[in-house]
Amino acid sequence: SSVRAQSTHAAAWVALAQLRTRKLRQGPNAGRICYQTAERELIRAGLPPNSFVYTAWASLEYKEGGNYKLAKELFQKAIEIDPRCSAAWLQLGVMEADKENWDEAQNCFETVLKFDKRNSRVLQ
Repeated sequence: SSVRAQSTHAAAWVALAQLRTRKLRQGPNAGRICYQTAERELIRAGLPPNSFVYTAWASLEYKEGGNYKLAKELFQKAIEIDPRCSAAWLQLGVMEADKENWDEAQNCFETVLKFDKRNSRVLQ
């Protein structure tokens, strides 16, 4: 597998986590292990952290694990890595709206639109 061949391939870890949690129904912990391993492998290789990994991990923690606090921390970590990560801003906004944190949600959506004016998910 590509994960074994290149253990620092962030997209492969995200895909594996999603496969294990969604398709194979192994539960959120199986996905969590993939994200933690991706984080550890990137650090071990001296590579920078990856916003894609943290965005997907945050989504898992909120949607599958129900852990709002950890999800928010992970979304913020993704945004810290890449302030223009529209997926992180958008998903954080959706999560804040779900929690009825309207001002925070609005801020997230407006931030996405500053650098991604055509983002159809925000415009819906």
